[in-house]
Amino acid sequence: MASGGRREDPYTQRYFHGRITREEAEVKLRGQGCSNGLFLLREKLNETGSYVLSLCYNHNVFHYELKAHGNGMIAIEDGKRFTGPIELIRHHQAHLDGLLTKLVRPCNLPEGEFAVTFEGMNRRELRESLHQAANALGVADLPDHQLERTVMKTIHLQKPWFHGSISRDQATAKIEKAGHNDGKFLVREREGGSFAIGISYRKTVYHYKVDKDNITGKYSIQDGHKFDSLYQMIDHYSKKKDGLLCELSEAVVAESFKATSPTSRQSLGLPNAPWKSPVAAGHSRQRYPSENDEQFFGHIKDQPWDDEPDHDPPSVPARPLPPPPAATRQPDREEIYGSSVSNAEKIYDTVAKNKKTSTLNHNNLTLTTQLGKGNFGSVVKGIYKLEGQDIPVAVKTLKEEEKIPNKKPEIIKEAELMSRLDHPYIVRMIGMCQAQAGVMMLVLELAELGPLNKYLKQNQTMRVRNILEILLQVAMGMQYLEGQQFVHRDLAARNVLLVTETYAKISDFGMSKALGLGSQYYIAETAGKWPLKWYAPECIYRFKFSSKGDVWSYGVTAWEAMSFGKKPYARMRGQQILDLLESGERLQQPEKCPDEVYQVMKDCWVFDAKERPDFKAVVSKMKTVLSKVKKGEVRLVQ
Repeated sequence: MASGGRREDPYTQRYFHGRITREEAEVKLRGQGCSNGLFLLREKLNETGSYVLSLCYNHNVFHYELKAHGNGMIAIEDGKRFTGPIELIRHHQAHLDGLLTKLVRPCNLPEGEFAVTFEGMNRRELRESLHQAANALGVADLPDHQLERTVMKTIHLQKPWFHGSISRDQATAKIEKAGHNDGKFLVREREGGSFAIGISYRKTVYHYKVDKDNITGKYSIQDGHKFDSLYQMIDHYSKKKDGLLCELSEAVVAESFKATSPTSRQSLGLPNAPWKSPVAAGHSRQRYPSENDEQFFGHIKDQPWDDEPDHDPPSVPARPLPPPPAATRQPDREEIYGSSVSNAEKIYDTVAKNKKTSTLNHNNLTLTTQLGKGNFGSVVKGIYKLEGQDIPVAVKTLKEEEKIPNKKPEIIKEAELMSRLDHPYIVRMIGMCQAQAGVMMLVLELAELGPLNKYLKQNQTMRVRNILEILLQVAMGMQYLEGQQFVHRDLAARNVLLVTETYAKISDFGMSKALGLGSQYYIAETAGKWPLKWYAPECIYRFKFSSKGDVWSYGVTAWEAMSFGKKPYARMRGQQILDLLESGERLQQPEKCPDEVYQVMKDCWVFDAKERPDFKAVVSKMKTVLSKVKKGEVRLVQ
């Protein structure tokens, strides 16, 4: 491990490009030939003081995250630790030490161009702004990298786009008064300590709820990236829409900011002019397309808006406007989510989404028919009476012999984990219930059509397009889990439940694990009753589980779905499967599976976990396939 010492400022090096996107880094590197060992350093958009090393090898660009540790040191995952990114780069210029190639040639900024910071400010202006704000907070004696992280937490209070505690209606009125331009926005504080971004898009104001994680303190919209501060979030979404309807372009300036004189604003370390994004303000910084700009379905989530809606999520109107370019065209929601989704979910709207396990009244629960039975116990269909309404439920119980004295029952652990999840494509937990015999039961929302594999076996004429839409939903649910740092460890078609023929939910979290803060994987102490046919090689050999392992399982799940419920590796035993995988062989392409979908499966089955896509990439790939299906570029065999 490298020894500590003074950290050199990255801005002293011409190969440091500042806060640029992954796509921008790749364009810059390819523009200089993408030769082996060509590299640049950039700062992550959503984390202060976190960096990424972008490196060329074999005509491809690889991105190494430089992880920060509690002692101020940084390192590439599992690598040596250094006082800062410049010290790490100097080491790898002389030593391979785990990289694909040594750092041979820096991709330097052109003459006269400077590393990107925030809001179009140069480094000197940013430092002055931070130090002036730090003096006001009494933390000016901190090192620069710690000072920046500290000041960023509260700097939104001094920004022109922050309007404090105002209502949704007031925010809408302010944006409308300022004039409807796509991307015009403001940020407000909501009751309870959360925030919301109000944004104008096509003459309508939409509101995105911004939550703050109680554990990490990070901010995010639903299913979005997590940011250390609101300031970084706004800066990020001015560069990439990345889940919003469009990029943020121009701030609606708060009255308190307008009332502050230029001199007073300078004393707070703020620019004199109202905020505009670097693009809207006409800065020379070149824009590059986002990796998702060409996707037909974009990044619109099921419900990214504030939870006080006065507008439905945007969809194709009855009298459509002239179609926008493909990069911004919005989806017809029914095509992804199915025509009966809202009706199927409506009955559960009366059930609170639990943040903690909730104890239910056993007398209000009636059990009917058994839905399934396995190693864990059984699942029974039931009815739970709530305020005079019958709520259809699925009730999971644990086998008696699985209970261990003085140890928290596994079903309690599963309930505690599920209570933290809230996503349209994940089965919702209603609560816990204790039977008279003392047996604990987990009460869940009911997905009436049951497991995907069984349904497909019985419905061989189901449309292939429906199956593809379901696989997209599963990928989106898994992307949410990945973002919440959960590994499922049992993703399979049997654990994808159908609410309707066009709407699926991921279930069975009995084997799932919540990763520790900053951890990317979980190491099991011993092997268990594991579904090895769905497991990635590192799970079997090293008991190492991560979201990349879940990606492998997704590939097998997709194969099951496109095979209409067939069992993977039929009549093969464990060692035979391992031999097949090590030889480079994979499950064969199902008869009705489009080539593009089989390629997604093969991408999920790359032997080296680091080379597999993450779920964000899988979602993007599946959206591309569905876009091509809609355009007739992919023909489906029915």
